[in-house]
Amino acid sequence: MTTREKFFPVALRGIVAASGLALALLSDLGGGALAGELPKEGAFKATFIAQGRNTAVQLGAEKWGWTWAGRIAALSDSGMGPYHNMSGDCLGMGVDDQGSGYCTYSDADGDMIFERWEEPAAGKGTISALGGTGKFQGIQYTGDYDYVALPSPEGTVHLAGRKRGSYKLP
Repeated sequence: MTTREKFFPVALRGIVAASGLALALLSDLGGGALAGELPKEGAFKATFIAQGRNTAVQLGAEKWGWTWAGRIAALSDSGMGPYHNMSGDCLGMGVDDQGSGYCTYSDADGDMIFERWEEPAAGKGTISALGGTGKFQGIQYTGDYDYVALPSPEGTVHLAGRKRGSYKLP
């Protein structure tokens, strides 16, 4: 196991250059927010790219604690709804390949979604809404995600993945 693998768990390897790619993708697709009114409930599927920086501390011979702060960009498969042309910031922490954290997403209108994520194993986890603003006010959702770690410089993480679930608005 390399120093990097010990210092940065597999769950967090891969996120920084991908942000630039995600932002380029978002601008190429046209940045519009949601066209028309958002349905009161439905399913969502989205692709995301995330990038950020890690800090880790050794907690024993083979155990590492970590924090991560990064950026995320997402595109929905349907071209509307939660995650469509949204970007935001995330914070997380954990031990070895398990962790949890929060993300805040914003769309072109400035409407926001607040999310919690839980990752019991590297590369996959669950998400749930903590609320939102504007068209996302009162949003509730649960879902899951998976990702792959992309090559990245030491101390950074680049990820590409998919989210899916269902949402409900009041």
